[in-house]
Amino acid sequence: MTAALFGKLFQGLYDVELVESEAIGTVGVGEATIPAIKKYNDLVQLDEAEFMRRTQGTFKLGIQFVDWLREGHSYIHGFGVIGQDWEWLRCHHYWLRANERGRAHDLADYSINTAAALANKFMHARADMADSPIGHIAHAFHFDASLYARYLRGLAEQHGVKRTEGKILDVSVKESGDIASVTLEDGRTIEADFFIDCSGFRALLIEQTLKTGYDDWSKWLPCDRAMAVPCARTSPLTPYTRSSAREPGWQWRIPLQHRTGNGLVYSSKHIDDDAAEALLLANLDGEQLANPNRLRFTSGKRRKMWNRNCVALGLAAGFLEPLESTSIHLVTASRILNGNACVTSSCFTIGQMSEAGLSGNIAGTWSCLRPCSARSTCGAPMGASSVRTTNYSAKKAGSRSSLVRALSREAMIRWSGSRATPRSSNFSAISQQRSGAVWT
Repeated sequence: MTAALFGKLFQGLYDVELVESEAIGTVGVGEATIPAIKKYNDLVQLDEAEFMRRTQGTFKLGIQFVDWLREGHSYIHGFGVIGQDWEWLRCHHYWLRANERGRAHDLADYSINTAAALANKFMHARADMADSPIGHIAHAFHFDASLYARYLRGLAEQHGVKRTEGKILDVSVKESGDIASVTLEDGRTIEADFFIDCSGFRALLIEQTLKTGYDDWSKWLPCDRAMAVPCARTSPLTPYTRSSAREPGWQWRIPLQHRTGNGLVYSSKHIDDDAAEALLLANLDGEQLANPNRLRFTSGKRRKMWNRNCVALGLAAGFLEPLESTSIHLVTASRILNGNACVTSSCFTIGQMSEAGLSGNIAGTWSCLRPCSARSTCGAPMGASSVRTTNYSAKKAGSRSSLVRALSREAMIRWSGSRATPRSSNFSAISQQRSGAVWT
């Protein structure tokens, strides 16, 4: 994603080189997105029809949560607006008052996205019908992560990015502490002025080399394992991701054109890997197509996203379980990839950007997703964190977590429109001379 975007924005301004290896696979847990992904697609000027065809994608109107509030209960977090505002008040204020008086319909009845998702229907928003709910349909995508990476690699090369095949064996550091070069297995050395670490959980540059440090959020988010497995596609295709609560965590289901993506996120303190695999495979709705891919992670983030002449993105920067496509959203929300920031070829150069400013902005975005004891850094009230999941996995077998119930109820109300918006700040323009960059 980074190489494709920088190749598009900075073509002719910087020499960009992508270093990657076919032998290192793509982590297949990022196959669902939220509408913010469209900002990225617009920046790289993706043709949506071609993108959907090349990635075996499907449209997504929201996320269905099954058994979170209680066994047998489900609700859909539909994207986009809910209801219609009236004068100076938002729709959810009127709904809450009507609900107190026993006069409110189900909140889902006020969401065009939710109604369409439940009916397995989809259409693009009609810009010429701004006064109708049809004018406010918000959508995202499901796609095959490996096919998406291959598609973006092709776009990057079209925009002048040089791709180098190979595994990085060693990293050289200058006396100043900056990274000087990377050495590949075949002995080639690649020098650059600026490095983007997209090496996944290994964090080859930002952590193994620069020892940046990591903020561990396990006390809030005890899930530390994930397991992904594809199964045969079933009909009909549903325009939503499904998240089902399980005793040790939760399970996802992502419908694609050629298969269905499934996975289980769980706490290793509450179930072992073999039992987790059995639980996941017992809840597939199609024929298993491959062996499960097992992943280990520690929820949290790097203490600095930008350290010296290296910026970490994606899994190298940190990881939160993908309950609402969290990690891929954090990639696109990073100020270095934010289309709302000053990221154009006319104002973006690599010398004047503030290292502390970028790290602070990204850290603020992450902090808005973390549960808080009183009030979050983004101003969200207690309990309104977007992360409302995995204390579920800390519950004892046979019981329901009161905390999860409370968070689920809070989340249902919050989705009516009272969601806090993370603080934004403009990206500083940066500078001076032409510089090379390397992605790993």
